[in-house]
Amino acid sequence: MPFTYRAPYCTSMRSHDRAIATIVLPAVLLCIALASTGCGGWDSKPAAANEAGAAGASYIRRFTDSDLGMQLLQRGAVPTGLVGSQSFLMPNDVVAKLLPDERAAREAMEKFGRVQGAAVDYRLAGQPRASEQVVAIVSTVSWYSTIGGAQSVVADPTMELALQGFGFNTSEISADKIAQQSRAFRGLRAGDTPDLASYVVVYRRDNLIGVVVVVVRTATDDGGRLAMNLARRQANLPLPAVAK
Repeated sequence: MPFTYRAPYCTSMRSHDRAIATIVLPAVLLCIALASTGCGGWDSKPAAANEAGAAGASYIRRFTDSDLGMQLLQRGAVPTGLVGSQSFLMPNDVVAKLLPDERAAREAMEKFGRVQGAAVDYRLAGQPRASEQVVAIVSTVSWYSTIGGAQSVVADPTMELALQGFGFNTSEISADKIAQQSRAFRGLRAGDTPDLASYVVVYRRDNLIGVVVVVVRTATDDGGRLAMNLARRQANLPLPAVAK
């Protein structure tokens, strides 16, 4: 179903149906309340906003659609040889329709305060050659109405199981912290051959969650360094001012 967008950088999701099914959708779905899809069930509750300065809801950072586009990896940040899509919005009603239980998905997003999301994907124009390390990159962000809600999503103990449900057979790996909170995973996407590996990095900046997915050739697997560097670069992009 097409949706209305307000920023010129965005495009309709229809032109990206195949991309969403293969790589973008799992990354975007990480930006909603994963506790609702894993073993924790629908009873998981957002954590209290316990960071300094997070207590006052009137001081929460808000993002316009164009603000979200500026929080994604730009073309100059990714390796040469990858072709980028136009970035596009992932509002809650669209995300809910992509999940098996639409009503439950809406309830989860409402409970955890997901407001809006955006994504962009980069991939090789043709078949990957043996000399090309990176096959695809996805950059997504979602913003939440509270810091506590975003904290709960990133801290969800069932995230690894949720990733498997979204087509990523992954395990969590040790990695340096990015921004205020982060996690990293390595594994295989559904449908990929064993010569490819995927790295998923999730981070939080206040009430904004970002996800970077990097698909590499196992022959030149860098242990997730590129994924971490790209996530760190995305996490360092300037944020809009906090509304008071």
